[in-house]
Formats: sequence, C-alpha cells, structure tokens
Amino acid sequence: MSRAPSPAGGLGLRPAAVPLLAALLDACQDHRPPCQGTDADLWTSEDHEDRQQAAEACGYCPHTAACHEYAATNRERAGVWGGRDRTAQPATTRRSA
Repeated sequence: MSRAPSPAGGLGLRPAAVPLLAALLDACQDHRPPCQGTDADLWTSEDHEDRQQAAEACGYCPHTAACHEYAATNRERAGVWGGRDRTAQPATTRRSA
C-alpha cells in the first residue's frame, strides 16, 4: 500500500510546522541569519562547545523567536534552534498550550 505524499514535500515536517517554516524562510530573505553563514555546521555539530557558540550567535538574529517556535512545533530534537540547544532538551519536553 503506497502512502500519499506529505504536504511538506516529504521533509518530515509536522503539518502545524509547515506555515511556521514558510514564514521563517520568508523572513530570512530580508535578513540572512547567522545559521546560514559560513559556519552553518556549528548549529548541528555533535560537539557541545560548537553548539554553544552557535546559540550565542543567535543572539544577533532577529528570527530567534520564530525559529524556536518552528523547532518546538516540529519537535526538533537536535541542533540549535532559536538560540536554544535542542540536543540538550529531554525528548519529553512539551510546549504548553
């Protein structure tokens, strides 16, 4: 039995995260966030110090709130999102409604 393609084009996004990601990507057109720079690997590094450096760089980004909201909605479990290291977050952390 074949599955219908996901509305997010097979990216593994939760449906509620799709408009958040679209808005975030649109906002990034006006201001390139530091995670899109030359050291982009810092945000997904397995090294805690690299991720800490990435989280500090997020302090200069105007998109941290939207980035964190997207990551929380999509339940990202790794990397730095919105200035927060999601790798260090327990998997059971849930966002309150």
